[in-house]
Amino acid sequence: MKKYFLTYLFFICFMAVFAQTDKEEEQKKEEKTKTPQEYFDDGLAKFKTGNFIGSVDDFDKAIKAKNDWGDAYLKRARSKRYAGNYEASIEDYTIALRINPNAKNAYAGRGQAYLKLGRYELAIKDYELAIQYLPNATYIKSLYFNRGLAYQKIKKDREALQDYTQVLQIEPDHTKALINRGIIKYQQKQIRPACQDWIRAKKLGNQKAEKNVKKACQCCI
Repeated sequence: MKKYFLTYLFFICFMAVFAQTDKEEEQKKEEKTKTPQEYFDDGLAKFKTGNFIGSVDDFDKAIKAKNDWGDAYLKRARSKRYAGNYEASIEDYTIALRINPNAKNAYAGRGQAYLKLGRYELAIKDYELAIQYLPNATYIKSLYFNRGLAYQKIKKDREALQDYTQVLQIEPDHTKALINRGIIKYQQKQIRPACQDWIRAKKLGNQKAEKNVKKACQCCI
């Protein structure tokens, strides 16, 4: 009985290995038939589902087949950035710009990667270029806001205030810009203007603003 069991177990293991090998061969065959454009499209599709690592892998394959494809570097840079691989993302954005200097949105993405790494001066330079080249971008307020964050981090308060104000001209109910502008004003002893920003953000339902108002704005409520 034991002999039959061992034989059966061996057969099951053999079949599992065979099935795995067959599956791997089938996958390799499928990969060989894919074009660079198909890998690129798969990368875009995976990015949309939040599979950033899988997306990077597909763009890797597209670039391996066509290593001067600027848009593939650009999209891989975005996927790497969303996956938290900021250094590699910066490298890809830089290559994309080298291949295609007209890929101006690379400045916005690279600026974001620099911001995440705390390299604020470099982030500011890229945001400046992005704002210059992309004044009509749908995400223009994000460029101003993120540049404002970078300025605020390096204590350039005047520039940060200007950027947050620019954001609020585009979107008056941008609560984060209201809170951050209020913080700078408060630090500059402009208590009432700071509280006006926080009270406005509080009315929009922001809890942080509500705490700031309760703590510092007895003069104005």
